[in-house]
Amino acid sequence: MILSRPQRADLVPALLVFVLVFGVYAFTACRTIYSGDSGDFLVAIARGGVPHPSGYPLFLIGARVFGSIFAFGEWAFRVNLFVALAGAFAALFVYLFLALLLQDKPVRRPAAAFGALSFAFGTTTWGQATISEVYSLSLAFLAALLFYTLRWVRTPNDETGAADNRLAGLCLLYGLSLTNHLTMAFVFPLFLAVVIWHKPSLLGKNARLLVPLVGLLLLPISLYTYLPLATQYGSSPVRWGTPDNVERFLFHVSGQRYSGYMFPGAAFFAYSAGEYFGTLLGNEFGMSLVFAPVGFFFLIRDVRTRPFGLLIFGIWLLQSVYAMNYATPDISAYYLPTYLALACLMGAGASATVGFLARRWSAATRERSLPLAVMTLCLLPILPFTAHYADADKSNDFRERSYGLNLLRSCPPNAVLLITQDAVFTLWYEQYVRHVRPDVVVVQYSLFTGTDIAYWYGDALRRAYPTAAPLLPAANTPPEGEAGLIRFVEKAINAQRPVLFTPQSLSFPVPRRTQEVTRLRAARTPPKRSRTVPGETDRPGTATFEQWIANRSHALPQGLCVRLYPRFVYGEEIPAPDLREIVAANASAWQSFELDGVFNDSWKEDTDPLHYPMAAQYMLAVTDYGRIAEQAGLTETARECYQKSVTIHPTPEAIAGLQRLPAR
Repeated sequence: MILSRPQRADLVPALLVFVLVFGVYAFTACRTIYSGDSGDFLVAIARGGVPHPSGYPLFLIGARVFGSIFAFGEWAFRVNLFVALAGAFAALFVYLFLALLLQDKPVRRPAAAFGALSFAFGTTTWGQATISEVYSLSLAFLAALLFYTLRWVRTPNDETGAADNRLAGLCLLYGLSLTNHLTMAFVFPLFLAVVIWHKPSLLGKNARLLVPLVGLLLLPISLYTYLPLATQYGSSPVRWGTPDNVERFLFHVSGQRYSGYMFPGAAFFAYSAGEYFGTLLGNEFGMSLVFAPVGFFFLIRDVRTRPFGLLIFGIWLLQSVYAMNYATPDISAYYLPTYLALACLMGAGASATVGFLARRWSAATRERSLPLAVMTLCLLPILPFTAHYADADKSNDFRERSYGLNLLRSCPPNAVLLITQDAVFTLWYEQYVRHVRPDVVVVQYSLFTGTDIAYWYGDALRRAYPTAAPLLPAANTPPEGEAGLIRFVEKAINAQRPVLFTPQSLSFPVPRRTQEVTRLRAARTPPKRSRTVPGETDRPGTATFEQWIANRSHALPQGLCVRLYPRFVYGEEIPAPDLREIVAANASAWQSFELDGVFNDSWKEDTDPLHYPMAAQYMLAVTDYGRIAEQAGLTETARECYQKSVTIHPTPEAIAGLQRLPAR
């Protein structure tokens, strides 16, 4: 039977899947900011800025509208709910697609529900649907495109032109998907192949339809004009790449900034493939994955479902090869389209398995066993739900927000805080959206020095901190690398502003993939060449920032940071501050911190690589605090600090510190 629209009976279970998934996602959604790129997106959404490439205009506009209409809670929670809604739509369309694809197949609705819910409650799918990220909306588009392509294929092209109208809508939908995430372009040839297979006359007598179809495909691309408009009129100080002319606009939208991460070589591809097949797939689906190859062969055996079996397999293949060749530590989200494809194959495989068994059962056995098989399919998603709930539930995860607040609380009034990439987005959100501690000038290392291709960053700092403008390089000045950073710090110290920075830990256990990515980038990046600092006579002009700190400052811990105290005044060396005063300042800072969930064993079980820098910073800071307390003769304070550090990870520094202290 050919359907022109989903059967009414399919809509009820589809809505049940949607309500169930959205309810779970909303209940487990993070109530505030999460680690990673969330802060960057939130600033762009709440204040009309431009996030990192490729800009994601549809996500920004949609989340802004949703957050303005449902204006409860902070902006982060509103956007997280918008993402949860998109994730629920992805599950709904997976169900509708499978229910239509398996038309006239055994137990098609239970199999569709099995595929949709197994996908929805996969650890990565669920985790991404509860934070301010773009991937859930991209998955919703991919699932919707599969469903509407199938509906178009099964629509007779009668005198009303229903099929042509649906093809036009399909083109418009695909164009919209490209304004959320450009990786949708990778699978465009696959969908195009299905269209040409079903309607080859588009290359012949119906070629006249190509012009309006291409026009509808390209029309949504105009949403990218949001980026130069936000650059010109938005209130956010963050406008990545200032894409207000053709050259910068194309550079930003095309994502060329990340082109160096692609195709790192055969060895890295082999490592990524082993990680994907050996770990990630099992974590996502568990034993239910055995249905996927069954589903593939089941679909390609039938001429009616063969094109979509090949389409699903093609999506899995292209997206997996792409992700395996992308050298970034937090790669799991890039495999999400492959998980959607596998979930579709799993649903088809479940239907095929039940059908195979039912054909071999006697009538009496079938009558008894078929309801049990249906119930089993419906209950199987409980396994990933229970297995992944603890990792996916972010409703009580306030660690990232607390981390950002603790960093700001470490700073005296009017301080300058030099920060690493890992925390800068969180501090942007706290300062630019929640307006917390606007007196602290937050400067991100690599953006300031230009190593992140960020000539726009100086202008962003001048807009964000007008009172600090005299300390910053002049407008339109190219980055000077570490020499410029040293000059900026010297000006801040001379202006009697406290200067703090966040160092990096070397002994915290880095995840294996992070090690591989770091090693690869180091091998592909030429060694830094130090730049001469003009006008310097009392120190070598080739000093790096770390060398300058060692030679010109006393670097002592303060809260989660290290504070720089001048070592020379008018050419004369001055002693470091009294260590007991430093311990007292640290004690005051730590007493003001929010530390729920920090000093316990939860980090050892945390599988999210985005949390590694936060855990490392807490561990390093409390270890440095213990070291200063030990030097000041405050044994019990030092012991407490070292023990707290060990709860995160037993580093050699903390273990050695405990061994040095006298027994109680």
